[in-house]
Amino acid sequence: SCVARCSWVGHPLKHWQSQWHTLSPTIASATPPIRNAGALFARNIKTSGYGTAIHEQWRANKKAPFQERSISGPDITEHVSQDRVVTLFDSPRRSLNLPIEETPVVPWGDIMKDWINVQNFADMVKGNDWAPAIQAAIDSGAGTVYFPRMGQHGYRIKSTLHLRGKVERLFGMKTSIRLAKGMEGIPAMVFDEPDARRTVSIERMVIAPFKHASPGTLVVKHGHISPYTNAPGCGKLFLEDCVVADWNFAHPQKVWVRQWNVESHSAGPCIVSNGATIWSLGFKTEYESEKLHARNGAATEIFGSFIYPIGKIPADRPIFRNENSRAFVRLFVASSPNQIPRRSIQEPSPNDPILPTPAGQARARRWCGRGRVPRRWRCARGVG
Repeated sequence: SCVARCSWVGHPLKHWQSQWHTLSPTIASATPPIRNAGALFARNIKTSGYGTAIHEQWRANKKAPFQERSISGPDITEHVSQDRVVTLFDSPRRSLNLPIEETPVVPWGDIMKDWINVQNFADMVKGNDWAPAIQAAIDSGAGTVYFPRMGQHGYRIKSTLHLRGKVERLFGMKTSIRLAKGMEGIPAMVFDEPDARRTVSIERMVIAPFKHASPGTLVVKHGHISPYTNAPGCGKLFLEDCVVADWNFAHPQKVWVRQWNVESHSAGPCIVSNGATIWSLGFKTEYESEKLHARNGAATEIFGSFIYPIGKIPADRPIFRNENSRAFVRLFVASSPNQIPRRSIQEPSPNDPILPTPAGQARARRWCGRGRVPRRWRCARGVG
């Protein structure tokens, strides 16, 4: 028998943090708890009763013979298949082992007693300005404010909304709240609840722009709140299945992500981390923008990064930029039929090491660094 907690991030990455136990001597002598024939990252593995913890096989290409090896247990602090870790300078060849927290569960309550429909306050709409109605719904004392679909353009507002009080969830049907024309320069919504013990969840909604100014915890699921900014002393942030295009962690913040879609046609970066601590399981991208710029003591750990470059990417544009910070990235690059150079750069050194990857094979590798001097991880097509 075995007991395991695992997270699957799609081919070819398996990311395990598990406990495995067997009570059968026959199984223990012949079968490891983990077999790997792909790309595996395993951390904090505990086993008992097995002869070995991991057995893996691989080959350099389709015509090469298979190679095999077993990793003895009973416990494994960290393992990377084939030891394919790319690093610069004296950076440790291991992950940051950042603490992992589960996304808080926000109670659903009684839909007949604890929910309120924002359209119940439609008589407070002034012209096309839904701000008074939405704010009244938030301040009504309901646990969940429900936002039905509202036409093609959603709910337009002419003043900033304040997420505060007893409300615990904003729930929509792919519903958007956006500033009306001429109202640029202010956030559409500010989470400014003063109680640090509070947790608020925003689900299936698009809110643009958004500011996190509360010491409380914010959960965002299946939506898009962008541009995103934060304030000093803001609370924890948990994201699940979110689109990211313009996120600025201007101040330190603890962030846990389970899949975000980081893409933009702009130069980027899509995410600026100014001293934030970000743990991410699932990081999918498209288009030609720089995805992440970490600086000023930031700590970034990304597992399952799928990089899909589309468009003309300038030769000097990185995917990830890491300055005076720590980072560990599990990287997978999908390619067109061109050669994809992947380059680690120490600026301002003119001699940059290059790690070419044949197109169509898109091999997965790990990169880790301390970023005590500016450095970049770059992906481009052809000559850029």
